[in-house]
Amino acid sequence: RLCERMLDFTFEMLEAHEGAVLLGGSAPELRIHACRMAKSKKGHTALIVSDTVVKQALDERVGLVASDIQTDDRFSKANSLMIAGAKSVMCVPLMVNETCYGALYLCNRKKIAAFSESDLNLFTAIGQGAALALENLHTQHKLAAETRNREQLGRFLSPMLVEQVISHKMNLERGGDELPVTIMFADIRDFTRLTESCGASEIVVLLNEYFDRMVEVIFKYDGILDKFIGDAMMCIFGTPVPHDDDPDRAVRAAIRMMTDLKVYNDKRAAEGKLPIDHGMGINTDSIVSGNIGSPKRMDYTVIGDGVNLAARIESACKQYGDHILISEFTLGAVK
Repeated sequence: RLCERMLDFTFEMLEAHEGAVLLGGSAPELRIHACRMAKSKKGHTALIVSDTVVKQALDERVGLVASDIQTDDRFSKANSLMIAGAKSVMCVPLMVNETCYGALYLCNRKKIAAFSESDLNLFTAIGQGAALALENLHTQHKLAAETRNREQLGRFLSPMLVEQVISHKMNLERGGDELPVTIMFADIRDFTRLTESCGASEIVVLLNEYFDRMVEVIFKYDGILDKFIGDAMMCIFGTPVPHDDDPDRAVRAAIRMMTDLKVYNDKRAAEGKLPIDHGMGINTDSIVSGNIGSPKRMDYTVIGDGVNLAARIESACKQYGDHILISEFTLGAVK
């Protein structure tokens, strides 16, 4: 639609019969995004854009005008112009500073000297305005994409790590890397009992309130949220940004989660609601990390025996009535 408006304005200001907006940055990549074609007795004639003219305008970074194609030595080998029967052409690059978005192209098949130098000056000004409009549009799209990325990344990364990814200081494309990390599984105890005593809507509120508090703790210690698994969650410390004390961070986070759970339970008790309990299993091991999934749905996660062991340790909390259990590997790694 923007390209169509560019041509509408151009044809209002200049006596042109046909023209095009080409986008792509460089001559081989340019594609027509909007065009106007001259009419003949048989209907609309095909618009033929000269690659030679467009390439010269882009290479020299300035607009050009050819008042008489037949006698202009610059385009004596431009076969497409001869085939099209062009008499006069103009072309200006769509540029903002050093960024080129494409070109504006006009052609007249009926009249020699249809375009003058003053027409070229006006056409160049139109091209500059059009290029600014394109840059604004690109900026809007970029900001919208960044916003979507932030929202997606914010689901499992702390705000600090999100900014590093957005600014390209950190790369999540790390599939296949084997890294030492610490994995934590946290699970609400007796969840079945809670669901039986509460309505569905209350359970949803409970889970959201619980996860809000616990994920905030994970982010505080620079861990990442890998996934929610029903009433449980899996968290990772050590990727995509490693620290020399990731096992300590995981254990500190687990202790803080117990403290915050007590505060939450005090609030629930004041509202006449049942308290909740949870357990955490922590293990440290070398695992594979990266974006895993299908092209339609990719998740940054970790896989390996160390992950399975952390899940089994968390399950052991139920058996022994404990709140935090760590593996011998985590014990050996904490400072």
